[in-house]
Amino acid sequence: MRLPLITVALAGLLLTACGSPVVITSKTSTAGNTKPASSTAPPCRAADMKALPTIPTPPPAGTEAVRVELVNNGDFACTLTGIPKVAISDQPPADGSQPPRKAMSVRSNGKAVPFTLQPGDDAITVVASPETPDLKCASGAMPTKAAVVLVGVPDELVPAPMVYGTHFSECGDAVSVTPWQEFG
Repeated sequence: MRLPLITVALAGLLLTACGSPVVITSKTSTAGNTKPASSTAPPCRAADMKALPTIPTPPPAGTEAVRVELVNNGDFACTLTGIPKVAISDQPPADGSQPPRKAMSVRSNGKAVPFTLQPGDDAITVVASPETPDLKCASGAMPTKAAVVLVGVPDELVPAPMVYGTHFSECGDAVSVTPWQEFG
């Protein structure tokens, strides 16, 4: 629901009259929509992206999934598109260096649409791996547990550590990955 500008202004004046400073920020939701990529914005670079803690997300049945979120920490807008490359590591990165990693074979789960990521804006992707209900691989082996998921922007990998000591479990060498999507 969008409030008329006069309502927002009146609410701000009333709060100011109470002696409280007012800071109003707004970000219009574009759920399901993405901003078209600007022809002038260069491709996003891994050096300008910062990963937020990676969190487990409700997966489709028979899988384990995590949501990886990156923030454009650069000074300029950039264009992001595609299905990210993915690798995993059981060690968090030390001093900003790349941890040892295992590259994954990626299966696309959706159609990539380019969009412009402004400085401070976020993008997400969901990485999922098949797993049986008893938390084992179909072969009966135990899954590989990773403390870090690394995602490609576009081809350089950005390490995204798992939150609060959780792990991403994977069986085999293949994951399903959604295209990058604007978030927030």
